[in-house]
Amino acid sequence: MIVPGKGFAKQQQRMEREFVLVNGLDSSVRLDSKLSTWVLAGFAAVIGAALMEWLPLLNGLAAYLMVLLLTGVVNLGELKRRFPVEIVVIVGSA
Repeated sequence: MIVPGKGFAKQQQRMEREFVLVNGLDSSVRLDSKLSTWVLAGFAAVIGAALMEWLPLLNGLAAYLMVLLLTGVVNLGELKRRFPVEIVVIVGSA
């Protein structure tokens, strides 16, 4: 993560080759404390189940994401907006 300084606008064209500029994310959108606790507990449960070899981690995370979508904790529009597609493409192609 880079926090731009005063000269960022001048150097932006040169930096576009080396960094991915992410715009439009509202970082102030957060879950309330009760919902956040449930989400964290769910992630911990999925990771724990994977560590105990009850289910593969990827399958557990995919199922948990579906549960979050179906219960309305996260909506599809928010996932599309927040998912770093550029970063996944860069890392995946490396």
